Amino acid sequence: MASTSTASSSRLGRDIELRESASDCRFFDEIIKKSFKCYSDAAEDFMEIKENYGIDSIEDKLDTIEEYLGNIAAVQYEMDNIKKVIGEGDNILQEYSESEENSESVIDIFDRHLENFKSQDTRNVNTHPAVIEYKRITEKEIEGERGALEGDEDLMMGQVQRSLTCPITLKDLEKPVKNTTCGHIYSKDAVLAHVRSRPAGRAKCPVGGCPEMILEHNLEADKDTERALRRQRK
Repeated sequence: MASTSTASSSRLGRDIELRESASDCRFFDEIIKKSFKCYSDAAEDFMEIKENYGIDSIEDKLDTIEEYLGNIAAVQYEMDNIKKVIGEGDNILQEYSESEENSESVIDIFDRHLENFKSQDTRNVNTHPAVIEYKRITEKEIEGERGALEGDEDLMMGQVQRSLTCPITLKDLEKPVKNTTCGHIYSKDAVLAHVRSRPAGRAKCPVGGCPEMILEHNLEADKDTERALRRQRK
Protein backbone atom coordinates (compact mmCIF):
# COMPACT_ATOMS: atom_id res chain seq x y z
CA MET A 1 0.00 0.00 0.00
CA ALA A 2 2.84 2.34 0.91
CA SER A 3 4.57 1.47 -2.37
CA THR A 4 1.44 2.37 -4.34
CA SER A 5 1.14 5.65 -2.46
CA THR A 6 4.80 6.47 -3.14
CA ALA A 7 4.39 5.71 -6.86
CA SER A 8 1.28 7.88 -7.03
CA SER A 9 3.08 10.73 -5.30
CA SER A 10 6.02 10.37 -7.65
CA ARG A 11 3.75 10.43 -10.70
CA LEU A 12 1.87 13.44 -9.32
CA GLY A 13 5.16 15.24 -8.80
CA ARG A 14 6.19 14.63 -12.41
CA ASP A 15 2.75 15.72 -13.64
CA ILE A 16 3.22 19.00 -11.78
CA GLU A 17 6.71 19.41 -13.25
CA LEU A 18 5.36 18.93 -16.78
CA ARG A 19 2.60 21.48 -16.19
CA GLU A 20 5.18 23.94 -14.86
CA SER A 21 7.30 23.28 -17.95
CA ALA A 22 4.32 24.10 -20.16
CA SER A 23 3.86 27.34 -18.23
CA ASP A 24 7.55 28.15 -18.72
CA CYS A 25 7.16 27.57 -22.47
CA ARG A 26 4.30 30.06 -22.63
CA PHE A 27 6.49 32.57 -20.78
CA PHE A 28 9.32 32.07 -23.28
CA ASP A 29 6.85 32.39 -26.16
CA GLU A 30 6.04 35.89 -24.95
CA ILE A 31 9.73 36.75 -24.70
CA ILE A 32 10.31 35.49 -28.25
CA LYS A 33 7.43 37.58 -29.61
CA LYS A 34 8.73 40.67 -27.83
CA SER A 35 12.25 39.98 -29.15
CA PHE A 36 11.01 39.81 -32.74
CA LYS A 37 9.21 43.12 -32.30
CA CYS A 38 12.17 44.75 -30.54
CA TYR A 39 14.61 43.98 -33.36
CA SER A 40 12.13 44.92 -36.09
CA ASP A 41 11.52 48.24 -34.33
CA ALA A 42 15.28 48.77 -34.10
CA ALA A 43 15.61 48.31 -37.87
CA GLU A 44 12.87 50.87 -38.50
CA ASP A 45 14.62 53.27 -36.09
CA PHE A 46 17.90 52.87 -38.00
CA MET A 47 16.15 53.61 -41.30
CA GLU A 48 14.47 56.68 -39.81
CA ILE A 49 17.75 57.96 -38.34
CA LYS A 50 19.46 57.47 -41.69
CA GLU A 51 16.74 59.41 -43.46
CA ASN A 52 16.80 62.28 -40.95
CA TYR A 53 20.54 62.58 -40.37
CA GLY A 54 22.04 61.51 -43.69
CA ILE A 55 23.99 58.49 -42.44
CA ASP A 56 25.85 56.85 -45.34
CA SER A 57 25.02 53.19 -44.81
CA ILE A 58 23.12 51.01 -42.37
CA GLU A 59 23.21 47.82 -44.45
CA ASP A 60 25.64 46.15 -42.02
CA LYS A 61 23.34 46.96 -39.09
CA LEU A 62 20.29 45.62 -40.94
CA ASP A 63 22.20 42.44 -41.79
CA THR A 64 23.17 42.01 -38.12
CA ILE A 65 19.55 42.40 -37.03
CA GLU A 66 18.48 39.82 -39.62
CA GLU A 67 21.04 37.42 -38.17
CA TYR A 68 19.64 38.01 -34.67
CA LEU A 69 16.10 37.39 -35.94
CA GLY A 70 17.28 34.12 -37.45
CA ASN A 71 18.70 33.09 -34.08
CA ILE A 72 15.40 33.94 -32.37
CA ALA A 73 13.52 31.93 -35.01
CA ALA A 74 15.78 28.94 -34.27
CA VAL A 75 14.99 29.27 -30.55
CA GLN A 76 11.28 29.41 -31.34
CA TYR A 77 11.51 26.23 -33.42
CA GLU A 78 13.31 24.56 -30.51
CA MET A 79 10.56 25.71 -28.13
CA ASP A 80 7.90 24.37 -30.50
CA ASN A 81 9.51 20.93 -30.37
CA ILE A 82 9.82 21.08 -26.58
CA LYS A 83 6.10 21.90 -26.34
CA LYS A 84 5.32 18.88 -28.50
CA VAL A 85 7.23 16.67 -26.08
CA ILE A 86 5.48 18.23 -23.09
CA GLY A 87 2.21 17.49 -24.87
CA GLU A 88 3.22 13.84 -24.73
CA GLY A 89 3.75 14.01 -20.98
CA ASP A 90 1.38 11.14 -20.25
CA ASN A 91 3.16 8.91 -22.77
CA ILE A 92 6.55 9.80 -21.30
CA LEU A 93 5.40 8.96 -17.79
CA GLN A 94 3.86 5.74 -19.07
CA GLU A 95 7.12 4.75 -20.75
CA TYR A 96 8.99 5.52 -17.57
CA SER A 97 6.67 3.46 -15.39
CA GLU A 98 6.85 0.52 -17.80
CA SER A 99 10.63 0.60 -18.32
CA GLU A 100 12.46 -2.30 -16.71
CA GLU A 101 13.62 -1.13 -13.29
CA ASN A 102 13.29 2.42 -14.61
CA SER A 103 16.38 1.91 -16.80
CA GLU A 104 15.71 5.32 -18.42
CA SER A 105 15.10 8.46 -16.42
CA VAL A 106 12.21 10.75 -17.29
CA ILE A 107 14.77 13.25 -18.63
CA ASP A 108 16.31 10.59 -20.89
CA ILE A 109 12.90 9.72 -22.31
CA PHE A 110 12.08 13.41 -22.72
CA ASP A 111 15.34 14.00 -24.62
CA ARG A 112 14.72 10.99 -26.86
CA HIS A 113 11.28 12.30 -27.82
CA LEU A 114 12.71 15.78 -28.36
CA GLU A 115 15.43 14.53 -30.70
CA ASN A 116 12.79 12.61 -32.63
CA PHE A 117 10.70 15.74 -33.17
CA LYS A 118 13.79 17.78 -34.10
CA SER A 119 14.84 15.22 -36.70
CA GLN A 120 11.42 15.56 -38.34
CA ASP A 121 11.44 19.37 -38.24
CA THR A 122 12.34 20.60 -41.74
CA ARG A 123 11.66 24.30 -41.10
CA ASN A 124 14.32 26.87 -41.99
CA VAL A 125 14.88 30.15 -40.16
CA ASN A 126 14.91 32.00 -43.50
CA THR A 127 11.28 31.01 -44.06
CA HIS A 128 10.11 32.08 -40.61
CA PRO A 129 7.27 34.62 -41.05
CA ALA A 130 9.04 37.26 -38.94
CA VAL A 131 12.25 36.93 -40.98
CA ILE A 132 10.35 37.08 -44.29
CA GLU A 133 8.47 40.20 -43.16
CA TYR A 134 11.72 41.80 -41.99
CA LYS A 135 13.34 41.17 -45.38
CA ARG A 136 10.31 42.67 -47.10
CA ILE A 137 10.56 45.84 -45.01
CA THR A 138 14.33 46.30 -45.38
CA GLU A 139 14.82 45.03 -48.93
CA LYS A 140 14.03 48.39 -50.53
CA GLU A 141 16.43 50.19 -48.17
CA ILE A 142 19.30 47.79 -48.86
CA GLU A 143 18.76 47.81 -52.62
CA GLY A 144 18.63 51.61 -52.49
CA GLU A 145 21.98 51.73 -50.68
CA ARG A 146 23.61 49.40 -53.18
CA GLY A 147 22.19 51.39 -56.07
CA ALA A 148 23.40 54.61 -54.48
CA LEU A 149 26.89 53.15 -54.04
CA GLU A 150 27.00 52.23 -57.71
CA GLY A 151 25.73 55.70 -58.52
CA ASP A 152 28.47 57.25 -56.41
CA GLU A 153 31.09 55.23 -58.26
CA ASP A 154 29.65 56.39 -61.57
CA LEU A 155 29.62 59.92 -60.24
CA MET A 156 33.27 59.86 -59.23
CA MET A 157 34.77 57.50 -61.80
CA GLY A 158 32.53 57.70 -64.87
CA GLN A 159 33.49 59.24 -68.16
CA VAL A 160 31.49 62.35 -67.35
CA GLN A 161 32.29 63.38 -63.80
CA ARG A 162 29.87 65.64 -61.98
CA SER A 163 31.59 68.63 -60.43
CA LEU A 164 31.46 68.82 -56.65
CA THR A 165 32.23 72.54 -56.80
CA CYS A 166 29.45 75.09 -56.55
CA PRO A 167 29.34 77.21 -59.75
CA ILE A 168 28.31 80.23 -57.67
CA THR A 169 30.81 80.15 -54.77
CA LEU A 170 33.49 78.18 -56.65
CA LYS A 171 33.98 76.22 -53.42
CA ASP A 172 33.00 72.70 -52.40
CA LEU A 173 29.27 72.22 -52.49
CA GLU A 174 27.42 72.61 -49.20
CA LYS A 175 23.92 71.18 -48.79
CA PRO A 176 23.75 70.50 -52.55
CA VAL A 177 20.50 71.18 -54.39
CA LYS A 178 19.68 70.34 -57.99
CA ASN A 179 17.94 72.51 -60.55
CA THR A 180 15.33 70.10 -61.89
CA THR A 181 15.17 72.10 -65.12
CA CYS A 182 18.77 71.63 -66.21
CA GLY A 183 20.21 69.20 -63.66
CA HIS A 184 22.98 71.50 -62.46
CA ILE A 185 23.85 71.51 -58.77
CA TYR A 186 24.56 74.39 -56.40
CA SER A 187 25.15 75.04 -52.71
CA LYS A 188 21.73 75.63 -51.20
CA ASP A 189 22.38 78.88 -49.34
CA ALA A 190 24.33 80.38 -52.24
CA VAL A 191 21.75 79.62 -54.91
CA LEU A 192 18.84 80.83 -52.76
CA ALA A 193 20.65 84.12 -52.14
CA HIS A 194 21.44 84.32 -55.86
CA VAL A 195 17.81 83.77 -56.92
CA ARG A 196 16.25 85.99 -54.27
CA SER A 197 18.51 88.88 -55.24
CA ARG A 198 17.11 88.91 -58.78
CA PRO A 199 13.90 90.56 -59.98
CA ALA A 200 10.90 88.23 -60.02
CA GLY A 201 12.90 85.66 -58.08
CA ARG A 202 14.49 84.01 -61.12
CA ALA A 203 18.09 83.92 -62.28
CA LYS A 204 20.02 82.41 -65.17
CA CYS A 205 21.94 79.23 -64.38
CA PRO A 206 25.60 80.26 -63.83
CA VAL A 207 27.01 77.14 -65.47
CA GLY A 208 28.70 78.17 -68.71
CA GLY A 209 26.59 77.54 -71.79
CA CYS A 210 23.43 76.63 -69.84
CA PRO A 211 20.42 78.64 -71.07
CA GLU A 212 18.04 77.53 -68.28
CA MET A 213 16.69 79.69 -65.49
CA ILE A 214 16.75 78.94 -61.77
CA LEU A 215 13.47 79.19 -59.87
CA GLU A 216 13.30 78.44 -56.16
CA HIS A 217 10.50 75.91 -56.54
CA ASN A 218 12.61 73.98 -59.08
CA LEU A 219 15.36 73.28 -56.55
CA GLU A 220 15.47 69.96 -54.71
CA ALA A 221 17.96 68.34 -52.32
CA ASP A 222 20.47 66.14 -54.15
CA LYS A 223 21.18 63.15 -51.90
CA ASP A 224 23.43 61.42 -54.44
CA THR A 225 25.80 64.39 -54.50
CA GLU A 226 25.62 64.70 -50.70
CA ARG A 227 26.77 61.08 -50.38
CA ALA A 228 29.57 61.69 -52.89
CA LEU A 229 30.75 64.69 -50.88
CA ARG A 230 30.82 62.67 -47.65
CA ARG A 231 32.84 59.95 -49.33
CA GLN A 232 35.27 62.51 -50.74
CA ARG A 233 35.83 64.00 -47.26
CA LYS A 234 36.69 60.65 -45.66
